[in-house]
Amino acid sequence: MVFDRLYSVDSLLAIPNDLRLDTIQVRMADEKEIEIRQVEVPIEWYVPESLVSRYATNMIVQHSEHEFILSFFETPPPLILGESRSEDLKKLKSIRATCVAQIIVARDRMPRFVDVMQENVKKARAKTEESETT
Repeated sequence: MVFDRLYSVDSLLAIPNDLRLDTIQVRMADEKEIEIRQVEVPIEWYVPESLVSRYATNMIVQHSEHEFILSFFETPPPLILGESRSEDLKKLKSIRATCVAQIIVARDRMPRFVDVMQENVKKARAKTEESETT
């Protein structure tokens, strides 16, 4: 199966309703060639209600020969009250970053993921700049 596009949730980028599977040639043991033609299969985008959304403040990206591993972490600020806040902060040895999600992406898909994220960052920045000037 070959995915030729990555889809953004951003409403400004079109989300196609189908997934195209490429035509492939298969050579059988008896030397007959069978052609499988391109097929369009509708995609039903579904996010279960039970899916928990978490806020990520940090991310670690690792890669191997075949995949990228994206680990998202939530790092809440320490709860320090009272007048000696700066002294208490200096006493901290560490703050725990809890992994809230880990996603594995095939190596050949990662460049397109990055392109879509960069496009969305550009659009978000443009909207911010536009709202600041008005």
